[in-house]
Amino acid sequence: MTQRLDGPNRSEISRPPPGPSAGRLVVLCADDYGLSPGIGIAIRDLLSMGRLSATSCMTAGPFWASEAELLKPFIEQADLGLHLTLTDQSPAGPCPKLAPNGRLPALPKLVTAALFGQLPLLEIEAETHRQIDRFEAAMGRPPDHIDGHQHVHGLPGIRAIVARAAAQRLGPRGYVRTTDAPIGFLAKAPSGLRAAIVAILGHGLTGLLDQAGIRHNRVFSGVRGFQEKVPYLDLIRSALALNAPELLVMCHPGVKDDVLASLDSVVDQRVEEYQTLKSDEFAMVLAKAGIAIGRF
Repeated sequence: MTQRLDGPNRSEISRPPPGPSAGRLVVLCADDYGLSPGIGIAIRDLLSMGRLSATSCMTAGPFWASEAELLKPFIEQADLGLHLTLTDQSPAGPCPKLAPNGRLPALPKLVTAALFGQLPLLEIEAETHRQIDRFEAAMGRPPDHIDGHQHVHGLPGIRAIVARAAAQRLGPRGYVRTTDAPIGFLAKAPSGLRAAIVAILGHGLTGLLDQAGIRHNRVFSGVRGFQEKVPYLDLIRSALALNAPELLVMCHPGVKDDVLASLDSVVDQRVEEYQTLKSDEFAMVLAKAGIAIGRF
């Protein structure tokens, strides 16, 4: 896990503006910014309310440039990172082996190739840097962090690429999001098996980051299967229940639009997440648990 150090590189979560409810600090990060305008509407609204402290951006798609402009007002108040995208969408540049028809592979195909050592790693490394380049071109600075769409950044082969890219491209306070989590917590997670698989991938990534001295969160939560029959308020309450240092929780809020429906199968669940995270009930969950949403 991350070693705490004295001095400017100390791994910590930045405290938000003082307030009566400030207590245990958690990074709440919304994924998939830039995938569609509806996702951007929801994430920016939640950032403005202080209900999110980070978002991870998909920079390869056609909406990134315009959505990046709308995100710039939040550049000093939230962690804005790269959501490395290697599945389902179009790549930022030519990937003749990974995306021969101009579309990145589905997650099962990418996982299988990673496990059997069949990934075109040179292509993936080039694509990783192209996506970082697009972030820098739009935002005028490097990402605050790197993580992966569908957690692909933890896969064998890809995680080494991510560690190298983080060392080369992020600033001194940049970090990589890991998906590590304690076994005891995983047993209580709403999607226990999925969360366990994601955590195993994260554990391998954590080891590489520690060896390279790259900052990362210690614990990850928020994994769901998107088929759960329980209200999202209960899911997010469970995700926040892990009382651990440097906890990072992911979420996927959005507003339904035609673009999103054409690009992704998860739509209604995003709307529920958005409505829940902006609700008074969620504010009460935070207050009762003594949680303040803060930056890493």
